[in-house]
Amino acid sequence: YSPERVEVHVEAGDAAGLLVLSDVYYPGWIASLNGSVAPIYRTNIMFRGVAIPAGESSVIFEFKPWWWPGIPLLGLAAWGGLLLLGLGCLGKYRPFV
Repeated sequence: YSPERVEVHVEAGDAAGLLVLSDVYYPGWIASLNGSVAPIYRTNIMFRGVAIPAGESSVIFEFKPWWWPGIPLLGLAAWGGLLLLGLGCLGKYRPFV
């Protein structure tokens, strides 16, 4: 269990069931069930759940929102803009002559 990944091994017995995590449902989470992509259901209004088949299963939840790869690029662009702004200001600075 970590902030971006939750791995659960379950034994459902002879009947299929629903695995419910008491973590808040939030867009950006993806789930895999026994290595295949599985839909995540909103359960009890605010939790997340995955339908599991009978028998043993492995469910992995990972937080991978679509916008996540753009965050470092946005930060890099902001630093680049500040650098250009700083260089522009240095070029116009003239001490008292």
